Amino acid sequence: MLLKSSLLLTAHASHFRSGSFQFSQSDEPDELILSRTLNYRRGFSGYPTACWQSNVERETRSTKLENEYALLLSTNETVAHIDTTYIVTDIEKTGPVNSQWCYGTVDDPIPKPVEAFEYYFQNCCWVDLTDDDGVVLEDGPFKLYAKFYDLENNSPQVKVPPIWNIMTGCPAQTLALTPMDKDGDEVRCRWSTEAEAKSAHHGSGNYASLTLDEDTCVITYDGSMDTITAGVKPIAIHVEDYDADGNVRSSIPVQFLATVWEPEWTGEMIDITRSRARPSFGVAEEDQTPAKDIAYLWGDVFVGHDHHDDAHSRKRREILINDETGFPYFCDEPPQLTEPSPASGEEIEVSGNVRIVVAAFYYEDLEAKYNLDRFQFNSPAGMICGNINKQTGQAICNWTPSAEQRDLMLHSFCFMAFDKHGRSTERRCISLKIVDYINDISSLLNTYAPQFGYRELYNYGCAGRGLLDPFHSTIGQMVNDEDNHLHRWKHCIRCAKDVPLTAIDESATGTRIPKYNFNTDSQLCENEVGTVERAICECDKMLTFSLQPFPMRGMYQHYNEENCYRRDVIIPILEPSCCANADGYLTWYRAEANCCESDGTVLDAGVCLVDAGITYEEKIPVYRPVYVHNNDADGTTSDGSSTSDSGSTGGGTGPGNGGNFWNSGGTEGEGIL
Repeated sequence: MLLKSSLLLTAHASHFRSGSFQFSQSDEPDELILSRTLNYRRGFSGYPTACWQSNVERETRSTKLENEYALLLSTNETVAHIDTTYIVTDIEKTGPVNSQWCYGTVDDPIPKPVEAFEYYFQNCCWVDLTDDDGVVLEDGPFKLYAKFYDLENNSPQVKVPPIWNIMTGCPAQTLALTPMDKDGDEVRCRWSTEAEAKSAHHGSGNYASLTLDEDTCVITYDGSMDTITAGVKPIAIHVEDYDADGNVRSSIPVQFLATVWEPEWTGEMIDITRSRARPSFGVAEEDQTPAKDIAYLWGDVFVGHDHHDDAHSRKRREILINDETGFPYFCDEPPQLTEPSPASGEEIEVSGNVRIVVAAFYYEDLEAKYNLDRFQFNSPAGMICGNINKQTGQAICNWTPSAEQRDLMLHSFCFMAFDKHGRSTERRCISLKIVDYINDISSLLNTYAPQFGYRELYNYGCAGRGLLDPFHSTIGQMVNDEDNHLHRWKHCIRCAKDVPLTAIDESATGTRIPKYNFNTDSQLCENEVGTVERAICECDKMLTFSLQPFPMRGMYQHYNEENCYRRDVIIPILEPSCCANADGYLTWYRAEANCCESDGTVLDAGVCLVDAGITYEEKIPVYRPVYVHNNDADGTTSDGSSTSDSGSTGGGTGPGNGGNFWNSGGTEGEGIL
């Protein structure tokens, strides 16, 4: 069915979705670091046409969206005028275009005022806001406003939610903001005033269904106190830290929208199938697989100020009630996060890179199900999260902080899952604390070959696909010596995780790469020879010091997969094997053509006194997407999947076919070898 005109946005309005300002100390005495988090409607997000996964991967900055001002509190003098931009990290691709968003953060140095100051931007308009009585506030202006009193302070850190989905009729739905403070200050939350938040302030209508615990910063929605089944409610909170005498050191804004919905369609049924995927770096690809989103469950509630009808304020219609609880059946047993998901508020140390596994499930007919719809992440720039495994309910995120991110020391990461009915788990937030250990490949490269450190090797050449992912296949002939070193490193890691080493080792299961001990004085690996940790360390050390003499060649960064040449005829591998030297370094080889000498040297078959090689069984599967070879110079994948989506998992990237929906498609840069 076609969307009614009342569901369409007009230009110049209703683009802003959520945002926050946060401040940290800089190494430069006359600067502060402003962490600006923003969320805008995807079709008006500061990116041409819309934001895409390629913008996430390339960390592309948006165009200017607002004007920010810093004013001295004592004199009201304007001391800074700054363009509002951000770098998209997470994308909502599902549903109607008005319900999709681009969310991200940027850390920018700003001039440090000489005394206490206020910092803000303001504009028009919010989407239409609906209170508990069904009263609609149209064309409401928005304002994001902070105060910074103590110039030597670090403000609280909060990962603002992009959107909060809340179910009609269900009580005790909570969202924890989980603020963190680098200085260890006491932190409390309060509702923002009208002067601070304009039409988003809590008193702009009857919002008794929403309450705030000021000490824990937990928001609770009681759907039994609300009369509407679909609509949008504003949430504007100020998070404040206090010194030992109870004085406010800083007051930062956290604003976002809560959308009320019912797990049955509540208005226009929307056809959200697709037939065309986005092109991979501008090259058209067809994906004829229909895709159905959760949007049909709740329709498009992000309505502009153009026209209004009963769609904004529909009263609750008759729904099935559980006699035991007195609430709708869909309130029972929402999906749940489970192990190994980190606990809310947990602090995880990050040396070079970090791997985080999240998991969830839901009940259907009293049976646990893992085929959830997706995870939604709010992540620091550069984090890569894979699709959900619908057999286990798990998704894996990997993050290598940049040099600038390491300087900030503390970052937040939040996650939640949606079941196939559109219901969500709790939203959990954890802190990622930067530490200076050298115990993984990223920290080694950062220290000894920084030109290849941080995120510089993302999709490098034809071997370095993903970001140092040893279990992603090489997709074509290596482009240079550095690419060859990456190829050999991947084989070394695969051998280390595959071959039997010690009887007591328990870390060789799964794709998790264990940390190790590396002595920076002697530049030697210190774990016992024969352990996975020692083997991994030797693999990483070999790659790092092999790359050290080379400059970074920018032409091979974010390398287009279609430039990777793949032979039409591939020599089959009959006897893959691994050969270890005295230090524990492992070389992969073909036993049908070579042999392994006892000192770890790979020689021609028949030359070794005794072949000391160990059969490689590929106990951990290597990701080999289907690869279609087009001609002598290019090729492309045909699986249509995305393994590097750090927003809502499950979709690809790129421009759609217009109309009311952005299409999803395949990832960029995958293949086989």
